[in-house]
Amino acid sequence: TGDVQNAIALYRRNRTIEMRGTGLVLKPLADKTFTVAMPFKGEGGLVSAGEGTVAFRADALQFKGLLDIRSGTVDLTASDDLAALTAKGPGTLKGGTITRLTLKETLEGGALSGAPVLDGVTAGSVVVDLGHDETDPLDPAVLENLTVATVASGTSVGRWKLAGTGVPKLKGTFAVEGNKVVLKSTLIPGMLLIVR
Repeated sequence: TGDVQNAIALYRRNRTIEMRGTGLVLKPLADKTFTVAMPFKGEGGLVSAGEGTVAFRADALQFKGLLDIRSGTVDLTASDDLAALTAKGPGTLKGGTITRLTLKETLEGGALSGAPVLDGVTAGSVVVDLGHDETDPLDPAVLENLTVATVASGTSVGRWKLAGTGVPKLKGTFAVEGNKVVLKSTLIPGMLLIVR
C-alpha cells in the first residue's frame, strides 16, 4: 500500500486545475463534503454554491481570485497557511490561518448582501472592502452599526480595516457585539465635502 500511496501523492503533485475568471462552481449537497486535494492555481476564483462543504487539503488552495461562498461551508482547516485570501458571500469560511483576509462586501439598501460567517479563522489582518471608489462614494452615515461578519464571541478586531468606501481618508472602527462584527464609527480626519 505504500507504493500506491506514493503513486497517488505523485499524481496529485503533478496535476493542477487552472482557475480563470469566476473559476469552478462547486455545489456539494447538504451533509456532503467535496475535498480538494489537487492544487487549484491561477488568477481565477471559485464559487461554492451548495449546502455542503468544500474542504481544501494542504497545498490545494493556490488560486488568487475571489472565493465566493454563496452558501454552505469552505473548510480551510487542513489547508496550508495562506498569505492572502479574498472572499465574499453569506456562507461560512471555516478554519485556516490567513495573513491578510479581504472580505469583498456589497452594500444594498443600508445592509450587506450576505455578511460571511468566520468560524475559527485566524487572520493577521482583515480588510472589509465595500467596492466603491471616488466616482461613487458611500454616505458615511449608512455605515454606522453595519454588521460585516459573524464570528466567535471574543474575536479580536483590532486589525480590521475599512476600504472601498469611495470617501478619501474615511476610517472605520469595528467592535464585536455578541457574535457579530459591527462597524461602530467612521472617522474622517480633517474636513470632508461630498458633492454629488
